[in-house]
Amino acid sequence: MAGHKSTSEWEKDFAACDSDNNGSLDVSEVKTLLKKGNSNLTDTQIQNFFEHFEGPGGNKKITKEEFIAGLKKIEDFIQELKQVFEEHDADKSGSLDRRELKAILDSFGEAFTENEINDIIKDVDPSGDGKVSFEEFVAAFT
Repeated sequence: MAGHKSTSEWEKDFAACDSDNNGSLDVSEVKTLLKKGNSNLTDTQIQNFFEHFEGPGGNKKITKEEFIAGLKKIEDFIQELKQVFEEHDADKSGSLDRRELKAILDSFGEAFTENEINDIIKDVDPSGDGKVSFEEFVAAFT
């Protein structure tokens, strides 16, 4: 499951954060859950979190079923990113260099300038080594 936890571990986390034991997590309980994972999301990101798990127009209460299904979607998306990353890591170095990253960006059907590529690398490469690790790649898309 997402975050390298099993479904039962996520279910335990869910239950531990469901402070009123009503079978769903409200905004306050989600914030508690995220803090346990050392995540400090903004209010806008919290709203996006609910939309991901409930869909648009949800009631701001995530059931355990919605939670597990949302985690599965995240896991599937990360697997897709891994496949794209590995397909474009031509030298199998475990990181994307400028040329490899440009190939991924070009596959979106839009041409990026060298300055745009530089800006993207600055944004997604906090280590500053000029290469994009898989972790940096995932962080850029999640």
